[in-house]
Amino acid sequence: MLLPIFKDQVRSSFRILWRQKIYSALIIGSLVVGLTLIHLLLSFLTKASDVDNYLTSKSEVFRILIDDFIDPNSDAWMSSIPDDATSYLRSDCPEYANSCRISKSEITSIAASSNDFLEPLVIAVDTNFLSFFELELQNTSDESPLEKNEIILSSEMAFRMFYSKNPVGQIVEVNERGSKMSFVVSGVIDISSYNSGLKFDAVVPIPETITQSVFYVKQSKASLNESLINRGKEITAQTDYECRLHLQSLEEVHFDADHSWSFNHYTSPTIYFIGWSIVILVLIVIVFNFTNLFLLSSYRRRKELGIKQVFGVGAMVLRRSVMIDVGVFMVIGSFVAIFISSLLLPQTNQWLEINLKPNDLFNYKVVACWSGVMLILIIVIGVLAYEKLKKSSPLKLLNKGKSISSRMARLFLVPQFMISISLIICSLIIVDQINYVKDRPMGMEKDLLVFEVAIRDSRSKMSLLKTEILSQRIVENASLTYGAPVGGGVWFYHIDGFQSEILRITGDKDYLSTVGITLPNEMVRNGYYINETLAQKLGWQSADDGKIPKLDEPALGIVDDFVNASAYSSIKPAIIEIGDKDNYYRIILNYSGKNRKDVLEQVENVWNEILPNDPMIYYSTYEKFLKYHQDDLKLLKIVNAFSRATIIIVLFGLIALSWGVIQARTKEVGIRKVIGANTYQIVFLLSKTFMGWVVIAFILAIPVAFWVSQSWLENFVYRIDMPYHIFAIVGMLAGLISFGIVGSHAYWASRVNPTKCLRDE
Repeated sequence: MLLPIFKDQVRSSFRILWRQKIYSALIIGSLVVGLTLIHLLLSFLTKASDVDNYLTSKSEVFRILIDDFIDPNSDAWMSSIPDDATSYLRSDCPEYANSCRISKSEITSIAASSNDFLEPLVIAVDTNFLSFFELELQNTSDESPLEKNEIILSSEMAFRMFYSKNPVGQIVEVNERGSKMSFVVSGVIDISSYNSGLKFDAVVPIPETITQSVFYVKQSKASLNESLINRGKEITAQTDYECRLHLQSLEEVHFDADHSWSFNHYTSPTIYFIGWSIVILVLIVIVFNFTNLFLLSSYRRRKELGIKQVFGVGAMVLRRSVMIDVGVFMVIGSFVAIFISSLLLPQTNQWLEINLKPNDLFNYKVVACWSGVMLILIIVIGVLAYEKLKKSSPLKLLNKGKSISSRMARLFLVPQFMISISLIICSLIIVDQINYVKDRPMGMEKDLLVFEVAIRDSRSKMSLLKTEILSQRIVENASLTYGAPVGGGVWFYHIDGFQSEILRITGDKDYLSTVGITLPNEMVRNGYYINETLAQKLGWQSADDGKIPKLDEPALGIVDDFVNASAYSSIKPAIIEIGDKDNYYRIILNYSGKNRKDVLEQVENVWNEILPNDPMIYYSTYEKFLKYHQDDLKLLKIVNAFSRATIIIVLFGLIALSWGVIQARTKEVGIRKVIGANTYQIVFLLSKTFMGWVVIAFILAIPVAFWVSQSWLENFVYRIDMPYHIFAIVGMLAGLISFGIVGSHAYWASRVNPTKCLRDE
């Protein structure tokens, strides 16, 4: 009995949808925009929260952190555990027996046939790595695939090196610490299919020479907690440093930036929190906007609804009818949104630098959240619409001159505009801050390339390489060095009188001029130089005020500060040693004024002539600096996309709302024209109410956007002042766009012949 009724009501809903094509298109269009972005973001957030969920014993796997043994006075923890500590825990402590060490391998290249891959992400692990992390190999029956000189490839690396050919049993040449060795491919892992917290291109056995590693243990938390203090004391007694141990669950590992390694999948907690916040905000906008549009659609059907009430249609039937109408729109919008999100998946991965797969869009959690969201939207919107319609008498519904939804619709417009304006203001402030970080003076040149040799014997040829590059005028300035101002250098801790990380760099006499670090009124000589920050920490006014602690050497000068850290932290103290040494393994090129691509091609030719057996590995210091802010760039993309989406949704609502409300006042417009009102007076009259609501929304958005932006900016040591002009610009644009939409509808309404308006009424 119920099924035929349901089918009839669904058919009725589709007829109504087709009859009101413009309204239907606006409703479905606004739903698709919002739901598409929500689907993609929801899939990303769900995948981030599901990392390592494939492990059957995830709750019993922990990473061990240890005291900062380099600086015993620090309260910081370290994820790199000395090998003497891990050896003691594994051999003498039963609760740590089921454990696994992971370290980043020093392999700099992998070659097979004519394919040579530089800087692959290779991890060195214990032989129980596969069983510990519950990973399975493809195309192999080798029971011990991590013996000496064996290598396991990721499926992506295997395809890049061997294409469709089975790589198992193939020989690859690796370059490790300048030594070339042959490895046998013992297996392939499709690591991307596991949603693991680890990422890698290849896996090799951990060498005996390892001194530090990341240490994972599998045991109940209660058992480990009981032994933490005692085991720390035992390690202290066994070694020459004080030690405390700390447990970190896999969930904590995934969201921990301070202890994240290159082989760890990491999600910023800020992005995760803001992502869920945006999902909720966009859902609110969708609810308000859809309710607006649906009520306006119902207003156009008021005679049908009034007649139903006159003929005694019950509340339950009316409620069911409204729910089905809402459901039809939601189902159509959902299917279209899912289809579009599938098409946009490759662009989303590239844009946000993530790795969503098609099956991630249909993860059971995503489907459950999606179904829940749809059900909630249908119920909430259906109830709101039904309650509004129920309060309207049949006479009111049959009276064309009465609007049953304009007041509620305008009320719903305020939170929509408030959320949209807040998101736009926040996104523009993020843009300003990131541009400031990119463009702020660095105290050195930005156009720097750092090249590094992997083979130890190649170091003796670095001077020849520099000479040849300069003689061919590839660049004007070059320097040999151990370190770089960003992404290189040796750090040590705790100088008497203060605790701090200190960047120590050694370079030849051309280092300062190549990098562009200013040394006021001084000639560059062999010796030590310190930056202004270190001088201030030491309380020096000039280089003659004392000797550098620990080095017990005088400083020949104080160089200007240069950026050597992210904008989240202050400039680090630095010591620069200038001297002629025979074992420099890096060369820095200043390519300012040159085309980078041309420089790299020319350097590669020279490199291959002088260092034919050494792969050319390089990086840009400026790009390395920007990597410190890759989370901020990702955040900007997310906020920017959703702020634009909310604006589109709100504009859909405003277009339909203004048109519907103005159409409901056609009789009033006709009468006013008859008694002498001109076009401008009518436009002003019909627009002022809408503009008033937009102004209220903007006023409410100001404190929200200010508080959110200020809270985010306070994370930066180097930040912009609050750009109040952005608030004014966004407010004016919101007003102009709103007035343009409402005013155009009002203008066309005022141009209609009043006789026609009154006759239609």
